Amino acid sequence: TGVTLAGDASITVSGSTASGTFAVGTTTVTATARDDAGITAQCAFVVEVTDNEVPTISSCPGSQAEVTSTGGTGDGLATVTFTAVSATDNADTDVAITYATTGVTLAGDASITVSGSTASGTFAVGTTTVTATARDDAGNTAQCEFTVEVTDDEVPKILHTPGHHMEVTSTGGTGDGLATVTFLSLIHI
Repeated sequence: TGVTLAGDASITVSGSTASGTFAVGTTTVTATARDDAGITAQCAFVVEVTDNEVPTISSCPGSQAEVTSTGGTGDGLATVTFTAVSATDNADTDVAITYATTGVTLAGDASITVSGSTASGTFAVGTTTVTATARDDAGNTAQCEFTVEVTDDEVPKILHTPGHHMEVTSTGGTGDGLATVTFLSLIHI
């Protein structure tokens, strides 16, 4: 009298055609045929749905610019804060985002840290390209890039000055009132 299908999906039978909506993964569907006498026969088949759709980057910050005096740490570096990259996916609710840098690198062993909807890192003077990669559970990836440009606008600091007292002696002077004075060079950063 009819065929019924059972599985982990919503399956509709219309005439001799059956269709259903299946989640990513493997679903076993069992078809049962029953005649008027109540005799049944069954067969099973597997429906496998594979996620091959890349995540969608929904938020990628534009280029960032910072000067060392504003976000600076006094050593030619600047901490730059920007909107964290976000992505959505057709099958995953939590898409992993990773960051990689090229060009001028992050300071030392620093990395880009994310807290809520903001991200930050400590960057050296120059231009750094940041590539954000969104990866879903199936391994599909999407990327976005932006640059971080740090400009050094800090005044150099003098670390050593000669003492206030200098002794100058003139031997063999030229009579023009000038003398050659030797002292330690100034060291600055």
